Formats: sequence, structure tokens, C-alpha cells
Amino acid sequence: MSDYSKGIKQQKEKIDMIEGKILRDVLVHIVEPEYNIAYLVFDHYVYEICGLMGSEILGICEISYIDYKGKSNGRNIKKFKPYEIFLDKEIVQVRIIGEEWNGHGFEFSFKEVYDKTMIIQSIYSGNKPDEFEDCIRLGIGQYYYSCN
Repeated sequence: MSDYSKGIKQQKEKIDMIEGKILRDVLVHIVEPEYNIAYLVFDHYVYEICGLMGSEILGICEISYIDYKGKSNGRNIKKFKPYEIFLDKEIVQVRIIGEEWNGHGFEFSFKEVYDKTMIIQSIYSGNKPDEFEDCIRLGIGQYYYSCN
């Protein structure tokens, strides 16, 4: 089994830690001009999602605390406003998307949000600006399931 396969397998095991929790906030660590780390804040937990192995895959790990005030140990930490539509909602499913060097990341579905998902993905997703390396990209999936 390759190091990538082992890393992805370990992340699959960590998804269970997040499902069922209510998302209270999403923060990002910015290394100008890139998003480097996403922080998912819950009532009693904070999880960071960041690149592993040079950001070819992403990882999830629990941390003890994150400062909301904008700077944490000299790091530039800010709220990620586009994800506010998911705040105070329960995460009902987390899926691993992509693969190493090909858009590896996570897609989050929320209770009673049927047409949108939160996506946190490696920058290595087939197409990226030249100046961006070893970082993440953040998105919102928009889904259509009815012709009405």
C-alpha cells in the first residue's frame, strides 16, 4: 500500500468524528494569498483540515483551541464568510472526494440543506493558478434534484 493510500485510509477513519456534530464556525489560516488550513469549530471540538504530503491529500485532526481574534500565534486566522450558510447545522455525512494529486478532499452534507454542500479540497485539482502550491481550495457544491 502506498503512503498516499495509507494516508487516505486514515482520513476515512477520522470522518466519523465529525458526522453528527453541529458546525458553529469555519475559520481559515491565510498565508497570503493562499488558504492554508480550514478550521471547523464545534461546541467542544475544533478540527483542522490541511494538506498532508505536500498537500497532495488532505488530513483532518482534532486540535485543542483556535483563536477567533484574527491572529493566533502570529498566524492570520479569519472567518470564512461564504460558509456561514452551514453554521448551526448538523453534519449528516462527510465524503472523501478525489484522490492524491487529483482533487483529494472532503464534501460535507448538512441536515435540511438539500441543494448545497461544503467542499474543502486540495489545490491540486486539475487546474490551479501557477503561483499557488501546497494549499487548499474552498467551495460550495450546488445541486439540482427537481425540475420544479
